[in-house]
Amino acid sequence: FRRREFDGVSIDERRLRRGLDAGDSVRVASGAFVNGDLWRSLMPLDRHLARVIEAGERAKGTIVATHFAAAALWRIDQISAWPTVVDVRVPRSGGGRSSGLLRRRAIGVEVPLVAWGRHLVTTPAQTAADIAAISSRTQGIVAMDQARWAKRPGGALADAEEIALAIEGLRTGRARARAFTALEASSELSDSVRESQSRVVIVQLGFAEPILQKTFILRGGREARDDFFWEEVDHVGAFDGLGKYFDPLLTRG
Repeated sequence: FRRREFDGVSIDERRLRRGLDAGDSVRVASGAFVNGDLWRSLMPLDRHLARVIEAGERAKGTIVATHFAAAALWRIDQISAWPTVVDVRVPRSGGGRSSGLLRRRAIGVEVPLVAWGRHLVTTPAQTAADIAAISSRTQGIVAMDQARWAKRPGGALADAEEIALAIEGLRTGRARARAFTALEASSELSDSVRESQSRVVIVQLGFAEPILQKTFILRGGREARDDFFWEEVDHVGAFDGLGKYFDPLLTRG
């Protein structure tokens, strides 16, 4: 529901306010609302994607989606809370002043870009490099893992060489160092953001780095694959999401 689509038509403001207060509706952006139940059913990535799409719909000129906006478009997930603003790149000379739904990042647009409708978006490699340059080490590794994920439907979005090339173009030495650190610790074998996070925690706790996605042949001939395997101590580990214990399709009663 968009106010601008009801130009000249009276809107019941009290009813709209009651719906927002009750959670029946959710404000995605100024003057744009969605059904509350539908919004709550979405994954965090898809909620941010809705904001990005709305920003693209209302933009008068061409915008360049970058950072977390680009991540949502490429489905590069993250573990931190998604922002409520949409990242766009602007020329360095234009300044980075933000307003409303947009967060303008004045870091230039002299990077590889891909068409997104009538707009543009940074490449997956550039997106991962940009996020790693401004985020925590864990989030940087998550972004790299997501971009490199070999089992992604349709194939990996980027390889390590493409990401390294994007990192070389980052503006500051500090940004490049942070991004390269994340890239060196990343893997194409991590099947979820929580597996990526687990791998970081494992090393932080002083344990040896595990072998990822180790396949075992069971006695009956069936294959089993574990997220983590420590060969020297013959132990496996796994990250399990809530779905494994609560999803009716998995619990089977």
